[in-house]
Amino acid sequence: MDDSFDASLEFTLAEEGGYIDHPTDARFATNFGITLARLRRFLREPSLGRDDIKHIPCETVRAVYMADYWNRTRCEALPPGIDLMMFDHAVNAGPDRAGRSLQLAVGQKRSDIDGAVGPDTLSRITLMDTLTLLDVLTAMQRTSYRQMAAFGLFGDGWLARLDRRRAKGLELMAMAEPVSPR
Repeated sequence: MDDSFDASLEFTLAEEGGYIDHPTDARFATNFGITLARLRRFLREPSLGRDDIKHIPCETVRAVYMADYWNRTRCEALPPGIDLMMFDHAVNAGPDRAGRSLQLAVGQKRSDIDGAVGPDTLSRITLMDTLTLLDVLTAMQRTSYRQMAAFGLFGDGWLARLDRRRAKGLELMAMAEPVSPR
């Protein structure tokens, strides 16, 4: 599973970019897509400052993404390609929103949707064709973005990222397909 996480992380880090700092609000200083506020929570160290996020070690970046996004959305239990779709959406839009999109994609009743990827969601995934799931999940994520308050400001970028995420998901699915004997 580390290979799948590594491929997903590589994609997401390329999308998230490097250090960004808004001088009017130090809480939103960001590096590799991780805000200073998230780093403070993750390390349980409220005194961290801009320099700490600016010089965040690679192993800390990996640990944050593993714990707060990959593990939280159960990506280790998802098929190749679908794991990337979930992981990157969780990073970009939040783990709960990503979980709700997956639950809708696998046909859970709206009354049962809570954003947590649990046994029912995972069992439904095994019943679906992976390519069909990828397409439905893409549609659900597109809808999810359109419902976000900041869509007018960032929507074009989010949808372009979704298109790149889907293309990479297809690539990962193809790489994972067993080669049939001739």
